[in-house]
Amino acid sequence: MISSKSIPIRWLSTDQREPKPKELVTYYNQMKKLNKIVLKFRATRIKSKTWPFGSEWTDDCNTIHSIIHDTKLPDINLPQHLDSSNIIPTKRLLLQLYHNLKALARIEEENITQQNIKYHINQRCLQYETAPGKMIQSALRRSRKTIVLNRLLINIDNNHQLLISDPTLIKQHVNNHFQNFAVPFTPAASLSDRWITQFAPKDDIDCN
Repeated sequence: MISSKSIPIRWLSTDQREPKPKELVTYYNQMKKLNKIVLKFRATRIKSKTWPFGSEWTDDCNTIHSIIHDTKLPDINLPQHLDSSNIIPTKRLLLQLYHNLKALARIEEENITQQNIKYHINQRCLQYETAPGKMIQSALRRSRKTIVLNRLLINIDNNHQLLISDPTLIKQHVNNHFQNFAVPFTPAASLSDRWITQFAPKDDIDCN
């Protein structure tokens, strides 16, 4: 219990996605900053006239211009002071800027998706030529599981046994066992009359 409280842990799934690229993370961060400013223009704050003013609005303007500069979007004209005559138009400008950022993020996501698709297609084609086993494992999303035997005890006769540790000999004996001795001795069940009739030659079908 002590270690679980003092050592930070993080569970990672086997199919966890790769970290998002820097450009996409930048768009998300800029949208987060702008969203905090847009929330100051809620209807309740406009109705109570508690929108940003003074140094608060100056800092918000600097943040907005920094976002525009970093994302290379067209500049917008913001009023130096907010009042009843310009609060709604300013809100519309900020909402439009937010939608533009969102559109850029979606374009970047689409580009990343297309790049990942092309990369994995190329990987499949390469594996098809050089490593078919890996291609099958990747397509099925399953990893190959094997049992490794480092020792094998075989019966020479009723009174003698031999211990083998050579990997090549172990593989040969194991293959021989499953090919010749692991096959069931019971014969296959005979077909019922129903299936014998089904597989019998049909008079209405020309054999030629």
